[in-house]
Amino acid sequence: MSSTPSFIRTAPTCRHSDAAGREAALGRYHAALRGLPPPGSGAYRTTSFGAANHGIAAGLSDEDIAAGLRQHTRGGSRSVPDREIRETVRNARRTSWSKTGAPAPWRPHRPAPAPVDWDRIREGIISAGGGEADPMAADLWESSPVRIDWPPGLDAAEFVDRMYAPTEHLWVGPSTDAARGTDPFYCRTAAEWVSEFRQSPPPPPQFTHLVPNPVCGQPRPKKSNPNELSYRSLNAIAAWRYAVVEFDRDDMPKPRQLAFWRGLRLPNLAAVIDTGGKSLHVWLRLNARDAEHWDMQVMPMLRKLGPEGLGADIAGKTGGQLCRLPGVPRPEKRAMQRLLWLCPAGGFLP
Repeated sequence: MSSTPSFIRTAPTCRHSDAAGREAALGRYHAALRGLPPPGSGAYRTTSFGAANHGIAAGLSDEDIAAGLRQHTRGGSRSVPDREIRETVRNARRTSWSKTGAPAPWRPHRPAPAPVDWDRIREGIISAGGGEADPMAADLWESSPVRIDWPPGLDAAEFVDRMYAPTEHLWVGPSTDAARGTDPFYCRTAAEWVSEFRQSPPPPPQFTHLVPNPVCGQPRPKKSNPNELSYRSLNAIAAWRYAVVEFDRDDMPKPRQLAFWRGLRLPNLAAVIDTGGKSLHVWLRLNARDAEHWDMQVMPMLRKLGPEGLGADIAGKTGGQLCRLPGVPRPEKRAMQRLLWLCPAGGFLP
């Protein structure tokens, strides 16, 4: 007599196994959806969790429950990303198994994936990029799709003029307390910044940094502190266009950084900026639709580039991190923040 394989288990039972019970749970699920309070009210998380529990009791799939929650989540003082809704459903599902005593659904055992040798991969990319190359040499400058034929003091004006529409608002300022973004002095249209920087190059330390993505021009609540308004908060970002990545490690001097970005062959490099320190800032044109699209589509790619992957510094992963504005001296380094390569629409680094 053949025995039943050990991995076959009884499917989890539902708290309402009969049709009438499921119908009642379904009614409670829809009632909970209709009664969802707006996000940020304090009761949204509890109510959405309860609705998910009713959906589970009604026998709905996680996908259907999440879709219902998304459809009925409206207004409020904060946006609710899809990942938060999916996590609510997963937590409700785990709670459901715990309360019923039913076993969690069986999933086949998969061996742990072999560890990825990111150091070896990074070295292979550097080799594919032709090995170390001086970023200040003429070949990078010659390969720039936008001919950088102006003096370094005009880098800021020319960079802003080409990377942004004239009416878009930009936050440009220092990395000091003013970087909190409460002063409207540092939030102006691109046309206004270009006009000022053509008349006089941006002086340090007042205009050393900028937020890479355009902002709305009005103060918005900070995600870290909704009671504080900022012209450069993530809630103020108007277009999720650019991410800025760099290497900040001793084994990756700038010649190796340049070889890495050449070897990686990303098709959407928009700019390469020498920070005047030990790193190159590489601007990636990503054109996410909104913050949610950024989190779902952009972040997985940035994580592969980051410290747990290829070793880059992805502090700019939020889209709102301050980065170096080209054309500004760095007196403490006796150097200058220089624009080395520019392709606003995004392209390959040859």
